[in-house]
Amino acid sequence: MSSYQPLQDYVLIQKTTADIKQGLIIMPESRQPQNRGIVRAVGPGSRTPEGAVVPVNLTVGQKVMFNRAIEVEADFLLVKETEILAIVQ
Repeated sequence: MSSYQPLQDYVLIQKTTADIKQGLIIMPESRQPQNRGIVRAVGPGSRTPEGAVVPVNLTVGQKVMFNRAIEVEADFLLVKETEILAIVQ
């Protein structure tokens, strides 16, 4: 993998497969794509109109669920902080 440092409020995420719960059977045709991954790098944050930096509210290593992403390599995505839906505990 190349080295990436996200800018502004972008987050670099490494894709992961969804955890499968024991005893739960999901039929292949009903499977929805799971947009989950691990935060690998975060940008400094967005700027307000006054020029102040609003830092990204995530840290490296957190597991997240996200909506839309830009693929940068096979397993790595850039996601805007506003597209991150949840931190997975």
